[in-house]
Amino acid sequence: MKKLKFLYLMLAVIAGSIAFASCNSDDEPDAPVYVFNPDNAHYIGTTKTTITMGLQDMLYTTDKTHWTIVIDRNTNKAKVTIHNAKFNDRMPAMSMMVLDNLTYNPQTDIVSGTDIIPRVLEGDSFTPYEDFPFDKITVTYGNTAHSSVNINFDVQVSMGGGSSATPPLPGMPGGNSLLGQGTFTGTGYVGPCADCN
Repeated sequence: MKKLKFLYLMLAVIAGSIAFASCNSDDEPDAPVYVFNPDNAHYIGTTKTTITMGLQDMLYTTDKTHWTIVIDRNTNKAKVTIHNAKFNDRMPAMSMMVLDNLTYNPQTDIVSGTDIIPRVLEGDSFTPYEDFPFDKITVTYGNTAHSSVNINFDVQVSMGGGSSATPPLPGMPGGNSLLGQGTFTGTGYVGPCADCN
């Protein structure tokens, strides 16, 4: 009888050891570690666009649009990706809009560009989107760590009726565009982001 009790006790200890060992197994993946990269940084914040319409300005503000800035210090070029891009309340949000071939000045730590035709994600590829050309964009950082950013931009906002899917504003003939002057103020974001590439 003592041998049987001893056998049951040993089986219980072995089973408990196996269960404990499987809980601490190295086979389980570790939680991902996210690190802020100042040369490939994602920013969340507020985008404001003011569209001048004669005597009346139309202000559009959103915190759903976020921005990624990639700097190549070997070529002093930069790329800005605008996620969920939207510059007025009648514009459909675009999942990704890319501004390529911007200039990075290492002396001033400023990214800038002029006369840019953005590329917009459509399906699996990016296509030029001439309905929203950027006259200029300037990216300045709040500090050398690039943990905060200020972006100023001028964009020609389509009022619809051309190649755009944006419906015309009331009283505006189709195909017209107006100057939108915008700002983005944001802070660096560290964490998972499915559309931050």
